[in-house]
Amino acid sequence: MNQIQGMIEKNDDTEYLLTPLGEKTLHILEQIRSGLNKEEQAMVKQTYISQRDGIKPLVLQGISFGIAAMVFFTGITIFLLVISIIEQQSLFVIPILGIMIIGEVLGVIWLIRLRMNLPVFLERVNKYFKE
Repeated sequence: MNQIQGMIEKNDDTEYLLTPLGEKTLHILEQIRSGLNKEEQAMVKQTYISQRDGIKPLVLQGISFGIAAMVFFTGITIFLLVISIIEQQSLFVIPILGIMIIGEVLGVIWLIRLRMNLPVFLERVNKYFKE
């Protein structure tokens, strides 16, 4: 409902009514929908397909960057753990670093699984939008 604020308003009977802006928006959308012929509808589908295929590499690139960043931070944390053990730091620091390493490794595993299942997820999303 927050996305259409200003286009609708609630009256005293708790019914939602279109505001003047909402009526204008509805009129514009109706013109777009009714103004497309068969050739233009095919172009809309072609535009959708071209944009759909472009999002997969972008998402994969983002997840790959996340995996690389998590591996980098895991390496730094392992390095800090080794230095802490060698320097005989307090027993307070070592468990915290151990917990951080476990969390980072679980994060890397989660991102790898997400990356492997991404094509299936994107197919579901595309199937939903085709309907």
